[in-house]
Amino acid sequence: MDCELSQKISCNACYGSSVVFEAEGEPESPLIRKGRAVCLDCSQTMSIVESILEGLPKSDPQLDFWETHYSNEDQSVIIAALEKGFQNRRLLYAHYPIIRMIRKLTVPLESSIELGCGSGAFSLVLKKTGTVDKVTLLDYSRASLEAARSLFSHFGESCNLVHADIESAPFRRKTFDLSLSGGVIEHFRTEEERLDCLNAHLDIANRAFLQAPVSSPCYWLSRSLFSAYNRGWPFGFEKPVTFRELCKLAKRAGAEILDHDHQYFLSFPLFTRLHKLPKPGWYTWPFLNEIAIIASK
Repeated sequence: MDCELSQKISCNACYGSSVVFEAEGEPESPLIRKGRAVCLDCSQTMSIVESILEGLPKSDPQLDFWETHYSNEDQSVIIAALEKGFQNRRLLYAHYPIIRMIRKLTVPLESSIELGCGSGAFSLVLKKTGTVDKVTLLDYSRASLEAARSLFSHFGESCNLVHADIESAPFRRKTFDLSLSGGVIEHFRTEEERLDCLNAHLDIANRAFLQAPVSSPCYWLSRSLFSAYNRGWPFGFEKPVTFRELCKLAKRAGAEILDHDHQYFLSFPLFTRLHKLPKPGWYTWPFLNEIAIIASK
């Protein structure tokens, strides 16, 4: 963990800011590889193991699946696609709405945190393209964090890793310039839970980027075929969102949606072949697979 980031830690139990670090190892090192963070207000302790801050994530019925999924994940496909994307930026712009949308922002983005980072590919793209300088990854699956560390290492990039869940992210308000997630909010069941997810993004950063499956004919068709082939849907509860729903959530959160964009159905297989895709409109709605927004509060 970056020593500079350690100054922005908040207690995930009482949310106090009186947190002190007790690091082990080289005193002048810019990284904390082992140690602990202690809250002076409530005595809560968070350990640092192998440079990963342990934020004590809550249990979740879907956690076992993600632990197994990322423990056995073969990164060769995504590595091959990313390597081609870094050689031809137009491929990245076609596949990652976050790049297209951030390019429109007039404010600089120095730091970002990805909530529910999975493999960390979204943040890696931001880091590798120079869009964001300092990257933090948070997930409640330690296997996910190890997979993300491996992916970043493959491309010669560094990141901060935090083992926690979104609801108890151990950071002060507005610590980051950007919070992002790609495939998180759809796993929450109720409107209130989804509102809490959006608020978690908006509390921790000045701007929030969320990308999630959108309810469209191609989404439901692909899901039906995938479920039939695998004899079931392995990803736990997943309810796609709509742009109207996201607008409603933003209004309840007191936030403004600055921009929105889409990802097309089967865009990943097309990632290495097509980069000129039609602009979103009513005529492209049936072929959309995911929706993305940037919001601020």
